[in-house]
This record gives sequence, structure tokens and C-alpha cells, in this order.
Amino acid sequence: MRLLSLSVCVSSESRGQFTVTQSAAVSSAVGQTVTIICRTSQNPSYLHWYQQKDGQPLKLLIYYTNTLASDTPGRFSGSGAKSDFSLTISGVQVEDSAVYYCQSYHSINSQDFVSLWLTFGGGTRLEFGSKRPTLTVLPPSREELQQGKATLMCLANKGFPSVINQKSVGSGSGNVRG
Repeated sequence: MRLLSLSVCVSSESRGQFTVTQSAAVSSAVGQTVTIICRTSQNPSYLHWYQQKDGQPLKLLIYYTNTLASDTPGRFSGSGAKSDFSLTISGVQVEDSAVYYCQSYHSINSQDFVSLWLTFGGGTRLEFGSKRPTLTVLPPSREELQQGKATLMCLANKGFPSVINQKSVGSGSGNVRG
């Protein structure tokens, strides 16, 4: 009789032998299509996707890269190969607001044991629309005012999406930076 040893290691993001990377957040509007990207450091045996709504446990959405769990709506789809994977939601609904986690599954077989590595990404939050940032206008320095100059600085904080277009106006001419 031969004994088989099985070890299972569960890790998050970059712990252990394998790493799984996701962006922190994506923004969408109702009805749009959104894609969440997941990258792994090594080719996994399988990749699964989970959804976690606030205050609720993880819910399996997609397993084996592209197979929908029985209660997953058809607007969700998974794809990918090697180390690049994606979760796509076509026709996003308000109830899709959640954090989405990808999880890689690596199995290492040897003559005497099987080692399973389950590694989760850090999660990608799906947010809706845009959130206006808090704006703070910073005054010019005393030194600048003494020289007859004045530069105002505008600080934008906690806006979404994080890409903001700004317009700088000086000496009667405008410059646009994004």
C-alpha cells in the first residue's frame, strides 16, 4: 500500500511561489461593458473568478477560466491563457457593484506528493460613474507675492476615475494637461 501526501497552500497576491496581480478598481456606467484583467507570474493549471459584495462571502462566478457557475448570469464571461486572463461583464447592472477576485490554481505533482497552490489576486472593485474630487486651492507663497508674481495650485483628492484633465492659465495663455 502506498500513501499519498496532499498539501494545499492558500496565499494572497504575492505570497508563496506564485503571484497574481489585478488593478485596484475599474469604473463603468450601467449598460456598458467592462473588463477586469488578471495576470499571473506562472501559467496556472486553472483560473477562477469570484465576486464579493459588501458584507457578503465570496461567490464563485467562473471556474476553469471560462465556465460559468450555475447561478452566474450570462452577461459574465471569462477568457485567457498562459498568464493573462480577463473577466468581462457585458451590459453592467447596478447589482454588479462588488470586488472581483481572480484565483490561480497550480498543482505540482511528484512521485510521493501533490502540492496545490491557490493564490488570490488583491481584488478589483467595480465602481459606477464618476466621483467628483475634493478640490483645494493652495495660495501663492510670500516670496512669490513679493516678486509681484502669483501661482495658484489646485489639489484634487479622492476623485474617480483618477485621470483628471486640468487647464493651466498664465500670462493670458492657456495650456491643457491631462
